[in-house]
Formats: sequence, structure tokens, C-alpha cells
Amino acid sequence: MNIKEQFDEARKAWPGDKNGIDPEWDILVKVCKKYKYKVSHTVPLLLPAIERYKVYCSIRRHRSEWVESPAHFQTWLNQRRWLREHPQIKLRSSTRKENRKLADAEDYTQWIKEQSRASLETCLQQMPHLKWLVKKLRPELGF
Repeated sequence: MNIKEQFDEARKAWPGDKNGIDPEWDILVKVCKKYKYKVSHTVPLLLPAIERYKVYCSIRRHRSEWVESPAHFQTWLNQRRWLREHPQIKLRSSTRKENRKLADAEDYTQWIKEQSRASLETCLQQMPHLKWLVKKLRPELGF
């Protein structure tokens, strides 16, 4: 897969508004030139950053916490938001038993069943205490 195809895959994964691939590609090239990044090194960072963002927002929504609307993809590129770190999310409960009870809730279960392997890998980096539930619900992924 070439760099522009990788970029298009990341662009399509973005949950917010998008324009066509060409204007957004041009923005990425301009941003990379301005900050002296190599496009070939930047593009592979986009999809994992988008997956992290989607996991972060999904967990916040699950908790009924406020989540900002996703920026327009061009804004996300211009502001180099792929470099943003999201705070580590922890389950609110204080004991392991309470954590398991919360993680077993129907909406978490459904959420885990709907996620791609890449999304779950990202999620488990942020919330390693859910690995047991992912193993239970998605044994085909081999976590």
C-alpha cells in the first residue's frame, strides 16, 4: 500500500467531516513542509492516532461524559492533532470486583464486540485491566 492509499484509509476512518482526498493531501504536505516532517513518516502515524481518538471518545461517551464534536479533518491536520496525547482512562470503580462488574455491563460488551483489532489494541494500551474481558469476548483475536 503506497503512502497516499494509507492516507486515504486514515482519512476515511476519521469520524468528522471531510473534503476530498486531494485538498486534504495538499494540507498534509504543507503541514509537513512547514514543520519539516517527512510525509512518508507522518502518514503511518495518522490511523493509530485516529483510532486512539475514537477509543477515547467512545469510552467518554460510555461514561456519559462530555465529548467535543470531531474537528473537520483539515483542521485536525492543520493543528497536528495526530500528535495529541489523550489522558489515560481508568474505570471509576476502586476494587477489582467492581471493575469487572462495570466492564461486564452490556454496553461495554457490545462496544468490545464491534471494535476492530487495531481499536482494541489501542484500548488495551490505555486500559490494560480490560484485557481479560477482550479475551473472553473476542478469543479469535488471540489477545
